[in-house]
Amino acid sequence: MIPMTVLQRAVLAHVVTDPDQWLVDAITGLGDEAGAQALTAKVAYWQGDYNAAVVAEGKAYQSHAQREAKAAEGKAVEQASALAMAEAQIALDKSDVTVLRCVEVGVALPVVWAAYRQDLRAIIAGKVLGPLPARPNYPAGT
Repeated sequence: MIPMTVLQRAVLAHVVTDPDQWLVDAITGLGDEAGAQALTAKVAYWQGDYNAAVVAEGKAYQSHAQREAKAAEGKAVEQASALAMAEAQIALDKSDVTVLRCVEVGVALPVVWAAYRQDLRAIIAGKVLGPLPARPNYPAGT
């Protein structure tokens, strides 16, 4: 196995997820000498970009793997938020039946139901993250 310097590993980590696996693949596919040349060429090509990123970002610099993980985490949060919004919309739609039942029998909508519906609307609007609020008991007399 061809050893990588700390700098080579850092530059390679700037553009690939797993520098060690990249080197193994290069050596496997190209042989030791050509793999070493590929490593040298790739590092030379990306070193300026790596240096600029480290200077610009300082301690906040992230490797390619860290950037990918952060992007995946953001996507997971976005998907969870979209799911919560959809579930809140379904719950709000179902709660319309309770409002109609109150209107039909002349019962004022209880404060807990108004608050429940307001909480659902906040989730739908993306103002609140988290689990759906618990559905209150049906109003008495409906």
